[in-house]
Amino acid sequence: MDKMPGTVQDPKQFLQRYKTLEAEDTKYFHFARITDYLLPGESAPLEFVQQEIRDILLNKRKMDFLKQLEESIYNEAVIQNEVEVYEK
Repeated sequence: MDKMPGTVQDPKQFLQRYKTLEAEDTKYFHFARITDYLLPGESAPLEFVQQEIRDILLNKRKMDFLKQLEESIYNEAVIQNEVEVYEK
């Protein structure tokens, strides 16, 4: 609805009432057909957010791995006495 010209006061009522939209502005004609919609605050179907969930889980695993790797490198350096502390 953000892409269409004009404003809508009550999106829920508007979407329930209209399944096709036609609008025009100074340069273009806009046509839209609404097959399904999701109002703000409603849960999205799994098919729509499955890739996003996958990306979030993958990113979390990546961050955990990098944190573990950093700790491992630091601990190994401490054991081998290769850590130096610089103070001003």
